[in-house]
Amino acid sequence: MKQAGMVCALVAATFLLCTQFAFGQMQAAMGGKTSHNFDVWSIYGGASVAANPSGHNLGWDASVTENPYKSLPWLGGTLDASGYYNHSSVTSGGTTVNTQSNTYLIMGGPAVIFKIAGLQPFVHVLLGGALASGSQSGFAGPFAKAFTGGSTGTFSLALGAGVDVPVSARLGIRTQWDWLRVGTATTTNLIRGSAGLYYTF
Repeated sequence: MKQAGMVCALVAATFLLCTQFAFGQMQAAMGGKTSHNFDVWSIYGGASVAANPSGHNLGWDASVTENPYKSLPWLGGTLDASGYYNHSSVTSGGTTVNTQSNTYLIMGGPAVIFKIAGLQPFVHVLLGGALASGSQSGFAGPFAKAFTGGSTGTFSLALGAGVDVPVSARLGIRTQWDWLRVGTATTTNLIRGSAGLYYTF
């Protein structure tokens, strides 16, 4: 709950900081003028970590964002895909048990994007699904093996904020943080952090 509160506070602070700027953008757009130029497409890819008190999983995060409205250049939509992996190996009594778990998420939703002092902060709400799969194999000698595995799909939600830092006209660095909720009847809450490169056009 503390982690969720911290991310919600971050999202709220970013949103409040940018609200006045957003209204200025709306007024300029309604008058047929914009004070900043927004690229229509943004493609992002980077390394990511999802963590809660039970542990953490490393993985990747990729997204595509479109700003389709010329009259509302700060409003867009994001499609996000990510994957996280965990492997453990435990040996007891001469038997080694290897456990592998993979989690993949695909989510999409609205994004509010701004330009302030050369930076481009954003907030988003993403909804979608998660697919988790796991396998476990036990070894007792070189020929004895046991394998069990399964997969399950469920709902996922991400509330987050981030900032793009341009290093050229098209290329830049992005950092992003989300409060991530996975599951329906049984849920898991995580903090997701991501950092990588983006390209706009």
